[in-house]
Amino acid sequence: MNTDLAVWEAETMHPNFLHVARAHHARSSLNGAVSSHRFGDSVSFRALKDFLVAAAEHAEQLFVGVLGGDIVVTFNANARVPNPDPTPTSTSRKRRRDPEEEEVEAQIARVRANLGEAAEKQQDSLEAAQSTVLRLLKTLCGTHGERCLESWGVSARKEAENGEAKPTHPGLILSARLRPGVAISLATLQRALQPAAFYDGLLTLRENANFGAKFQLPLTESSKVAESFGARSLALFSSVVTPPTKAPAQRSALVSPPPTPLRPHNDASS
Repeated sequence: MNTDLAVWEAETMHPNFLHVARAHHARSSLNGAVSSHRFGDSVSFRALKDFLVAAAEHAEQLFVGVLGGDIVVTFNANARVPNPDPTPTSTSRKRRRDPEEEEVEAQIARVRANLGEAAEKQQDSLEAAQSTVLRLLKTLCGTHGERCLESWGVSARKEAENGEAKPTHPGLILSARLRPGVAISLATLQRALQPAAFYDGLLTLRENANFGAKFQLPLTESSKVAESFGARSLALFSSVVTPPTKAPAQRSALVSPPPTPLRPHNDASS
C-alpha cells in the first residue's frame, strides 16, 4: 500500500480504536500507519471483539502480540495475513488420516471418558471443542505464515457435590499456549474460536506456575530458546459454550460507528 494512503488509513481508524481502548483501560499511540493499544499482562475476549467491531471491513489488519512486557493490539494499515488453506491436498481417492486430527480426537475421547455419565450432557460442547482445536491448529498463523499453536488442552469442570453451589461457568475449558514472538491475526483467531469459544475468555502473559496442573502447557524447544532471549508466550483460556443456532447480531455498546472515510490530502499534518 502507498505509504501516504496507509498513514491516512491509520489516522482515520485510530479515533475509533481509541474509544475502545479507553473503555478497556488500555494505553494508545499512533505511529505512522500503526495504531497501538497496550493492555498489561491480560486482555479479555470482550475487548478483542470490540476492536474487531471497530475495525469493520479492516479487521484483517488487526493483530495481537507482545511488546515490552505488555499485550498489544495493533492496527497495521500495511499488513496482510496469509490465508492458510486447511483443505487436504492429497489426490488419492481415500483421504489419508491426519495425525493432528487423530491426536485431537484421542484427547477429546479422554475428556469424554473422564466425564463419565455427565459426558452425554456435554456432547455438543465436546464436539465444539474438538472442531475449535482443529481450526486453531490448521488456520492460526502469524504475518509470515508461522504456525502459532504450541500446545493445547481441554478440561472439564467437576459437577457440584455434597450440596455445593453449581458452577456458574460452562463445563469445558479450552486452554492453549501460543508461539512467542509472533503477532497473531485477530480476525483469524476469531474465526478459529467461533462459534463456541469466543464468548468468555482471555489472553494472558502469566506463566505456567500461576495455573493448576491441568493448565500446564509446554512450549517447543525452539520457543523455549526464543523465551530465553526475552520473547514472551501468550496463554489462551476460553469457556466452550454452545450458543443458540440463530443468535441475533449485536453491536457492542462500547464501540461508536466506524468513522466515515475522508478523502486523503497531500499537505503535511502533525
